[in-house]
Amino acid sequence: MGTRRERPSSLTHGVATLWKHSSRTAIPYLLMASLSDSSAIHLTVRAWRILDDIRFDPAVAKRTLIEEFGWREYGGKHCDKVFTRTFQSVHLPMRFGIDKHRAYVASLIASGLLSRPDAMKCLTEAPMSQETAERNIAYLCKKLGFTPADWQKLITSPPVLHPAYLVGKFDRAIAT
Repeated sequence: MGTRRERPSSLTHGVATLWKHSSRTAIPYLLMASLSDSSAIHLTVRAWRILDDIRFDPAVAKRTLIEEFGWREYGGKHCDKVFTRTFQSVHLPMRFGIDKHRAYVASLIASGLLSRPDAMKCLTEAPMSQETAERNIAYLCKKLGFTPADWQKLITSPPVLHPAYLVGKFDRAIAT
């Protein structure tokens, strides 16, 4: 016959309530296991989100990068690559009506780094000039093997919603 296993102590197999502390809320996490008696263990885990406590000013960071490393500004956020710049400044707004610049400016307002009037002024400016947009589109068409007619068809065609691609198990199960 097999040997009988020892029953685990309540110290290792009990109910432990863990608290995840953020700057705004405390969220309880309940870990369930078998209890050998009616005791429970209460632990407190405190998480410190260090980036929430550090003041970051993009203007100071840019000035430091320029003075100490000779960095050159490339336009806007994520505009260092032609594809990303064109995708975010031309394709998303024209095809889907999505303006990522608005979300970026909103985060600057929320963090107190930009005033609302300055943000409104910033949002009225075009993300890139028409000349730059045309040059970037021509470059992308060349790299991707598109003709200008293909690009125009892509931009003006109706958007295809995500569920049409059937990417998840659930989507594939429904389709069959």
